Amino acid sequence: MRIFKNSAVVLSLSLLAMSCDQTIEETDAGNSADSGRPDGGSSGPAVVVTYNATQHTVVLGDLTEVDFEGTPSAKLSEAILAAVAGRTVAQLKVDDLIADDGFSPNDSSNCTGRLPLAGTDTEQGYVALTTRDLGWGAALSYPGCLGVNGLHEIKVSDQ
Repeated sequence: MRIFKNSAVVLSLSLLAMSCDQTIEETDAGNSADSGRPDGGSSGPAVVVTYNATQHTVVLGDLTEVDFEGTPSAKLSEAILAAVAGRTVAQLKVDDLIADDGFSPNDSSNCTGRLPLAGTDTEQGYVALTTRDLGWGAALSYPGCLGVNGLHEIKVSDQ
């Protein structure tokens, strides 16, 4: 009888310990997935591309690295196409660019009427791999207000 009681206690404690470990794993996984921040965690910096009201997280380190003015970067067009399957940039437009702090080019009087941008212009847009600062090729002659620092979200839609 004593062996049965001890076995039952050991079994109960074992089950309790297993459920605690499982709860911690689920919580940790939930926290990293629900953080809402495009810092990418262990995967690296990322941006959110919103298309047809669906958000897609794109890890910048998964894209082709290019040099933009001495800074390791990814092309904005590649980030968009990584999230929007079956489309070309010519079929898309950029409706808004939103920074971590909520800044949008629409907030600046220098950018009045600049958005939406033609999707083809994103081929000359570059996102720094570590800072997520967005810069544009000089040929576009875009004003500074379109250079969003700490790019968080790119809102795109069909042309």
